[in-house]
Amino acid sequence: MKKKLLGKKLWISTFAAMAILGATSLWRTNINADPQIVIPPYPTAPKPNGFDVYQKAAKMIVQTRPYVDSPSDPSPPTDPKVLAQQYSLARKTAWLQKNAAGFALMQTALKMKCLAPSSRANAPFSSYAALRQLARDKSVERHAFEMRGDWNGAVQSQLDTVQMGNDMARGGSLISGLVAIAIGAIGRNDPWKNVEGLNATQARAAAKRLEAIFNRRITYLEAMKEEKWQSLSLLKTGFADPDVGWRDAGKLLDNPSVLDRIKVFATSKRAIASNATRRLDARIANAQLPYTTPLPPLPSGDPISEMMAPGFSKARAGFARDDAGNALWLVALALRAYRLEHKTYPPKLGALVPNYLQQVPADPFGGGEELRYKIAGASYVLWSIGPDGINNGGKPISWRKNASAEVRKKLPSVGIDSVGDYVAGKNR
Repeated sequence: MKKKLLGKKLWISTFAAMAILGATSLWRTNINADPQIVIPPYPTAPKPNGFDVYQKAAKMIVQTRPYVDSPSDPSPPTDPKVLAQQYSLARKTAWLQKNAAGFALMQTALKMKCLAPSSRANAPFSSYAALRQLARDKSVERHAFEMRGDWNGAVQSQLDTVQMGNDMARGGSLISGLVAIAIGAIGRNDPWKNVEGLNATQARAAAKRLEAIFNRRITYLEAMKEEKWQSLSLLKTGFADPDVGWRDAGKLLDNPSVLDRIKVFATSKRAIASNATRRLDARIANAQLPYTTPLPPLPSGDPISEMMAPGFSKARAGFARDDAGNALWLVALALRAYRLEHKTYPPKLGALVPNYLQQVPADPFGGGEELRYKIAGASYVLWSIGPDGINNGGKPISWRKNASAEVRKKLPSVGIDSVGDYVAGKNR
């Protein structure tokens, strides 16, 4: 009897062990099963590609030590006499002549079709750094024009830089768009004084060119769509690479908790891919909402998918700030031409259409409304409601109380938490 009972227990134990082994094997197979991630092909680059020509132009520029202008100088002199000598028009002119071939090649690239390299494998960060430096170098030309009183030359130089930023980001993901914003800010930095130096013909032509650049810009929505394919492509590559160690939370996450480690270990590849896709799609949907609309939360997921698809609220604000800066500059150019041709400013911005603008730009920080505008004596006030989403009637954003005296020499900048309106001529 005891032998039969012992045999029965042994059989049950053996069966249970085999069942556990089978279930474990099935679980391991399931959790490691590759998801079906289908990545659409990246657009075919034009031949030749303007992006490559911009890069070549950037590499041709020879840097000068000491620097001939402030944008590239990490430690500008504080003594006014030294400053005037080091940043003199003569030194700028000599440096520009030395680098004439590089800037001529940049002009060639401005006339070409352009597509950013695909970042679905490895983002070309080094390429972007070179183009950002080219934008700083272009500032030397702009400042030389300003020192000569050639305001149209200065504005066209600014537009060259803004267009390059727009060109190099076309087709790219979020990183491309953010570099475009940085380049555009270098080109557009404090454009207001140059606007007032243009004649009517020059202002009209500059407005037409800027409007074309603005209409072809990479939008936050477009960047988010490409960001999805970049993220999923990198996830797919990581799943297939045994050296990535994607199930080791310590290799992927910063200071993962014990719970994070357990979640990563217990979540299948397919679940991670599904969670990431849902969050990326939700982020694309959020990108289509007006800036003033409160964003719904992204779907929850596992630690890996949440790391891959964060909210990017700062990036969203950065795109809006860049669009607002260009929109205000565009309308200011149109207002300059209108004023010179009509001896007065228009009663409403709608009067600029269609002779000066194709349409009045919507406020990037608003809910679809146009930029705000009012006559103020012999001048005007033109503004976006800014990041706080409140129309303050044209009261500009000001510097924080703790801003240094050196910082206060410039126009107050617009940040994600700025309070007040983004006012043409008062902010940057």
